[in-house]
Amino acid sequence: MKKGLTLIEAGIATVVFTLVLLSMLSIFGQGNLYLRKSRLRIVGYNAARGIVEQYFNWTGGSYSLDGLSGAAGVVDQAYSNPPNAVTVNSVSYAPTLTVDSAPCVTNQPGAQCTGGPPLSNSELKQVDVTVTWSGGSFTITTLKANY
Repeated sequence: MKKGLTLIEAGIATVVFTLVLLSMLSIFGQGNLYLRKSRLRIVGYNAARGIVEQYFNWTGGSYSLDGLSGAAGVVDQAYSNPPNAVTVNSVSYAPTLTVDSAPCVTNQPGAQCTGGPPLSNSELKQVDVTVTWSGGSFTITTLKANY
């Protein structure tokens, strides 16, 4: 009896080893892609959060809700400049700030709103900040009250 590997056995072992190695490399490739998307999303989230914090005040100052439109009071509309676009690591993040009348809130799930929100529309606003970049977007929604 001869001891050792035949050419067929060596070929099969090489194919099996190659398949295992390629499957492991594809896992690293998918992980790297997910990591890149997560980094973009984190920067988008931080940009949106910064804009929400920047426009925290209802009145007064250059970064206030009533100073966005240049008109008296807070005007319901979308604003894309300000806030200005931000570029991080050669990726441009374009924010849009939308001010709208606050939705009616009920304590009962599925209940119909009658009578509107607890405060008048001039005192309670819904503020949406959407940051968009190539390949994704992120939105933060908050309510602002004038009291």
